[in-house]
Amino acid sequence: MDAQAWKKALYRAKLKNLEEKKVKRIESPLVRYNEFDQPVCRVCDVILKSESLWDAHQASRKHHEVMLTVLVML
Repeated sequence: MDAQAWKKALYRAKLKNLEEKKVKRIESPLVRYNEFDQPVCRVCDVILKSESLWDAHQASRKHHEVMLTVLVML
C-alpha cells in the first residue's frame, strides 16, 4: 500500500469514527440538544459536555433536588 492509499484509509477510518460518535444521542424526554449539539437537562437546565455524563448527572444530588421541587409544584 503506497503512502497516498494509506492516508485515504486513515481518513476514511477517522470519518467513520466521527459518524459513530454522532449516533450516540441520549434518547430521553429529559434531554434536549442546544444549537451546539450539546445535551442539556430539561429539568436542571445544565449543559453536559458529553453524552457519557448523562448517567452521572441523573444520579447527582442536584438533579434529584430539582426533580423533587418540580414534582412538589405539580
